[in-house]
Amino acid sequence: MLNKLYYTQQLLKLLPEDHSDHGMTDDVAMRSWWQDFRPDSGLRLSPEGVGIMRELKIESWSFEIPIPYQTNTRQVLPGPSELLLLNKKLTCPYFLQMHKTPTLVLYGSKEATMFALYGDMKKFLKYLKNT
Repeated sequence: MLNKLYYTQQLLKLLPEDHSDHGMTDDVAMRSWWQDFRPDSGLRLSPEGVGIMRELKIESWSFEIPIPYQTNTRQVLPGPSELLLLNKKLTCPYFLQMHKTPTLVLYGSKEATMFALYGDMKKFLKYLKNT
């Protein structure tokens, strides 16, 4: 399984020479681009990490999390246990955009295909739990 440090190093190599972050170290990039910068934690990107992925034109797939998964306007599922499951089981970088319409952005074709096949966050989480 590819880890966060590997992804960080590969993204740093892809940055153009004239990029303002070109001289960035692995450690600084890890702290900036990932929600949790510890090397052994999940692959959830920070907003800065998503910006780098967009800038580098890394392929992504976005899926809206349907309204039934929202408990109210302040608290949106996935909840803490679901977030831990995503962190443990997803093998690709991902981003949870928690706006009016929550969205899961996946940067891996395998996971994106599985989410599209299940077509439902609850079923996708059940699939992840059983893998």
